[in-house]
This record gives sequence, C-alpha cells and structure tokens, in this order.
Amino acid sequence: MEATNVFNITNLTLDDEGKYTCKVCNKERTTSLYIHRGINAYLKAFIIKEPDETLYDINSKVKLICTFGKNKQKLSKNEQKLSKDYFELAWYKLASDGQREPKPLNVHESVDGPYLLLDPLTQEAEGTYECEVTRPIVNYYDFKLVRIKLKDRFRPKIHVRNYNSVFVRKETENFSLWYNVSSQPACKIAWWRSKDGVKYQLITQCLVDAQRCEKPDKGNLTITKTSFEIKDLKFPQDNLFYKLVAENDKWNDSKTFQIQVLAKPEIEVQEEMHMFKKGMIMIINCTLSKRVNPPEINYTWHSCDTVNCGKDIAKWKLESRSYSLRIDNQVKAEMKYRCIAINAAGKDESATITVYKLSGNFSTNVPTKSTASVKTLLSVVVPTGIITLIISVATCFVLYKRKKIYGGFYLFSYPPLPDYMETLDVNGNIQEQLQKLPFIAEWEFPRERISFISELGSGEFGVVWLAEAMGISAFRPRDILKGRKSRRRFSFFNRMTKTSSYVYCKEVTKVAVKRIKDNWDRSKLLDLQSELKILIHVGENENIVNILGACTK
Repeated sequence: MEATNVFNITNLTLDDEGKYTCKVCNKERTTSLYIHRGINAYLKAFIIKEPDETLYDINSKVKLICTFGKNKQKLSKNEQKLSKDYFELAWYKLASDGQREPKPLNVHESVDGPYLLLDPLTQEAEGTYECEVTRPIVNYYDFKLVRIKLKDRFRPKIHVRNYNSVFVRKETENFSLWYNVSSQPACKIAWWRSKDGVKYQLITQCLVDAQRCEKPDKGNLTITKTSFEIKDLKFPQDNLFYKLVAENDKWNDSKTFQIQVLAKPEIEVQEEMHMFKKGMIMIINCTLSKRVNPPEINYTWHSCDTVNCGKDIAKWKLESRSYSLRIDNQVKAEMKYRCIAINAAGKDESATITVYKLSGNFSTNVPTKSTASVKTLLSVVVPTGIITLIISVATCFVLYKRKKIYGGFYLFSYPPLPDYMETLDVNGNIQEQLQKLPFIAEWEFPRERISFISELGSGEFGVVWLAEAMGISAFRPRDILKGRKSRRRFSFFNRMTKTSSYVYCKEVTKVAVKRIKDNWDRSKLLDLQSELKILIHVGENENIVNILGACTK
C-alpha cells in the first residue's frame, strides 16, 4: 500500500532485504532494510579457557577462545555460524594500568571463534585479556575479561625420607632411598657421584618434560623421580659420595650423602701343604683375596697338633696376632695352622694349612699329589745326531751374540754390565726411555722372607707397608754388581761366598715396602716398574731413598 509520504511492506521475505530511496523535491534519502534471521540482535561475549584453572604453572599451555554467548552460555554451532555474518570478534590485552592496548592480538581461527594460544606460558604472557564482540552496523559493543595468573614461584626443596649424611651397609645388601622434590616452576633433577666428595661425575638426569629418568650406566642402579636404589652393593665400586641436585630456571637445592660399604676379609690360601726342615725359617702370610672396608684388620694365627681338629676354636692354640706366621721350630711331625681375619664388617677363617716336618727319609711320610702320565720321550725317536746338531747351532748362536754384545765370549768370567743410563735419549719421551732400562736379576729378593706388619700410607698407584725382612742386612746387590767383573765363573771362591750370603742370615730388619694397589691396571704396574728401574740404575745418593731389593715374582 502506498501513500504520498508512507511506504509500507507487509509479509516481509528475504527478497525484500536491500536499500530503499525516497525522493522529494529533487532531494533523496537512502535507507537499508535488513531481515532478521532469528539471531539475537545483541549477543554477549563468551570466553572458553582450556584448561580452566585459577592458577597455572609457568611454561604450561593455555588456550583462550573468544566466542558468542547468551544467558551466560555459548551459542550452538549453527547459531555461531549465522552470527559471524553480523558480529565481529577480537582479542586485546590490558596494560598494567588497566587500559586496553590499541591493536588487537594476532589470533588463530577455529569453529568456535578466534583463539589465543599461550604456549609456553611465560611471565610476560601473564595478565588480563579482553574478548570483544562488536556489531558495527548498530554500533553495538560488548566485552568479557579473563585473568591469566601464574602460580607463585618458589625455590626447589628436596625432602629425603630418613636422611643421613652417611649410610652404612654391608656388601651384597640392597640400598634404597625415597625422596620428593617441590618446586615452582617444575625443576630438573640430576644425580652425581664422587670418589672423594670433591670431583663429581654425572650419573643420570630427570628432565622436566620426561616421564622417566635417563638410564644410568651401572646395571645395579635404578633411579626415578622419587627413588634411588642400588642392588647387591659392592666394595669399592659403590662406596662413594652421591649428590642429588634439583634446579629450576632461577634456584637450586641439593642433598649429599655417602654410602659406606663394609667388606669383610676373604682369605686366600695359595698352598695348603708346606714342608719344614730343621734349621730353616718359614713364614706364612694371611693373604686376602680382595680389598676390605674398613681396612683395620685383626689377624690371629692358631695351631693344632691333633688329627681331628675341626673348627672348634677350643682345640686350637693361639700362635700369633699378626699378618704373618713365623715358624722356626716344629716338634711334631705334623702341625695344622689356621688364620682368622676380623674387621668391623665380619670375619673369615682360612682353610687348614698343614706343615710336615721333614726327616732324613721322609718320602714315605709325606703325601704327594698324583702325577701326570709321562709322555714318550722325543729322544727315543729323534736321532742322536739331530740333537747334537741343534746343540751345536744353539751354542754357536749364543757365542755370536755374546761377542756382538760384550765384545768377547767371557766363558769363564762375567761380562761387564753396560751403562744403560748412557743409552737413554734425554730429548725422547720419558716413558719410552724408561722401558729401555732392564731389571737386573741380582736385585730380586725372596718374597717369603718378608713379613708385613701394618699399612703406613698410600699414593696414586702404590701402598707403603711397615714390614720385617729376614736377611736383608746381608743382601747387597749393588756391591755384587760392582765386583762382578773381577769374579770368575764356576770357581770355588764363588761357592764359598754363597754360604755367607743373606740366605743363611737370620737377622730381621724393619723396612718400608711399597706394593701396588689391589685395583691395579697395566698403567699403574708400568709406573711402579719405572720407579723401580730408576732407583736401581741411578745409584746411591744421600738425598734420595735407597732401594734395598725388589720382589717381582
């Protein structure tokens, strides 16, 4: 229906939507007609927060979605789709003074609406965000605020259940320790170990985002974020200092403890049967098969002269309270001996050692081991002529070598010793040059004539013991080597001098003995050998410790 100043439309359809112009007296005005499609003309802002929490961990992940809502609920997906044609959505961040920043934030698009992804959530991302809904055509504006706040930061704190600075356990036992670490933000956990409590080596670490800790290099060690366990403790492998370190991006905390693994003595008997002859002195050592902890050991030697001694200590007589047993007289034809070693970790008893007294005809009284069957002698099948030829060739070869080395055959006298120190290259590698120095056999002293008393100290590769050496006062290898050139082979005088040598000297002298450590390797053995060669070849001097002898066999 039309009138002069009214334009009326009934039964509106979508086709009626558009612009209309009114002209009056050469003047015109245009207006737009929009058909309402069932959408609320004034929608509210609605924020979806994932995850929906009050406080967040630093470096966590937060997703903020800005969408439409009504009655404090978000619209259905179909309603949201229709609303996007009429409304605009945007994200803004409020400054510290509460004013909105002029430019909207860069966002990601989704079905629900534009969203902000705070990943990782840092201190800079903490603050207030505004979700804005606008309808420009009618100048409509609505907003909703959301506050993103981080949890209060605090330094890591380690709590260890039943904590001690020193844990004492015995070998073969298991060691377990439970702990928990509190920190904000979450922290990295690292385990370290040290032999001396000064220099530490990393065992493993537990990263913040990892569910499990890295696998340690030792098979008997298990570490998680709440537990530390060592199975089947061993000495000295597990007798160490351990350190737990918890560290976040600002602070750290640590706990240090020591595990003392007690190892009891284990006696190793090398020979269970010995022969004793009148006039001789026999020394039997209570040798241990491995290192012990603590190193303080009480040794006792016991004897029994009956047939059925057994292990009843009442039948055994106390003989000595030292590492070595000295026997210089034996009345009975058969004696049994046993060593007992005790420390704080426990004790061990040696196997029974039997000593038989030899007489003029003892072959029927002394038990012998079964001998292997004798092989057929090669001399039966090898012609005598071939054997003679081999001997002749060998003799000629030996004489040729002696002539080349010493400048003569020296069949009836000892050849002069070369000056090995002159052959060394002062500009060469010292380790290589030391290997050129030979060990001279005259310095070899019998090991069985040494009785160890107590440990004095230790170094990088050696341990120094206080010991007693029988006959060392008559053992003069340096004097023998000096007079070697004037001595003749196979002479009666040489045989006479042997009767007055250290072998028949019963004088006992206290000496310092340097031994290689039980956990030695080839490099430590070479170091000890090099030190021995230097002391032999450099000669005597009042300013250095002089060597008396060496046991290399």
